[in-house]
Amino acid sequence: CYMYAASKEEFDQVYPRLESTMQAFLRSYGDDGGCREGGAYWGYGFGYFVYYAELLRRYTNGKVDMFKNEKVHQMAKFQERFSLTPHRSANFSDCNSRFACHFGLISFLKKEYDDIIVPSYESLTGFDTDHCHRWAHPVRDFLWANPELDFQDKAEKFCYMPNAQWYIKTTKTYSLAAKSGKNDEPHNHNDVGSFIFLSGDDAVCDDPGPGVYNKDYFSDKRYENIKASSAGHNVPIINGTYQSPGSSFYGKVISANEGEFVVDMTNAYDCPQLKSLIRTIKPGEKCVEIIDRFETEGECPVTERFVTKIPPVIQKGKINIGCGSISGDFEDAQCMRNEELYLIDIPVKGK
Repeated sequence: CYMYAASKEEFDQVYPRLESTMQAFLRSYGDDGGCREGGAYWGYGFGYFVYYAELLRRYTNGKVDMFKNEKVHQMAKFQERFSLTPHRSANFSDCNSRFACHFGLISFLKKEYDDIIVPSYESLTGFDTDHCHRWAHPVRDFLWANPELDFQDKAEKFCYMPNAQWYIKTTKTYSLAAKSGKNDEPHNHNDVGSFIFLSGDDAVCDDPGPGVYNKDYFSDKRYENIKASSAGHNVPIINGTYQSPGSSFYGKVISANEGEFVVDMTNAYDCPQLKSLIRTIKPGEKCVEIIDRFETEGECPVTERFVTKIPPVIQKGKINIGCGSISGDFEDAQCMRNEELYLIDIPVKGK
């Protein structure tokens, strides 16, 4: 609101700095509009960007209109892409699974871009969602909210965001989110090749969400925390080692279409014995098939790890988790608990 409170001369002095900051923010997103930090950071960062851009457009009588930028259009559509159910979203990196969209923000975006899909009414935030009670969001919830919006129920959909390398598919039976990426992303977790699988609203295979924001979590001790480590994600453990952090540890997307998501995960691990690891995720009508192909050298035990927050019931060849299950050609599976996470380990047969 400084642009209205200050004189034109004062605002003209600070505007170059504001413009530089906003352009830096836009550069942090890819052309697909995906926010690799997740939904909450999109709601906060993009939300405040929208509020600034709308004020600037009015202040300049439409001469500066950032909403004409196609990247901004794609950023606006991110909320409809990462949602899995009215109660769950794809929450990779430091994000909680529950994302609530502000009524005013989505009303404005729908007015600005007609192709925006409005989430279900259940997905909207309440007044007390923001524990800081920041003023910018709720005041626009009052001023911008459009009660005539066409709220959507959970829709069957498929999307792939090539810059973020997020793969999303929802059906009447289940919801799936998977990713590739690299291990130095904003609010990074070591989670190349990880996925989230929901049967209804039950997270059969879950993402751990954020760790506690403290000094250690944002230091060189970060990956000792299971929530940032690949130890807390749905990815294999190779020769007793987890994925490593840093830009040199990454995945490569081989294929991403409605029928499969294939990721080369080899370079996510610092393990000389691992020569190749290709993960193929095949969404079917009622289930999802995960196929991992390993090529190793010498002695190199491999363990598949699955993470959930629902107490599992382990049987031979099947693990029941909520209203879903994990099944396959295995006899032995072990489960241990770490805080609210249940870590399920299945030894891989063969070399």
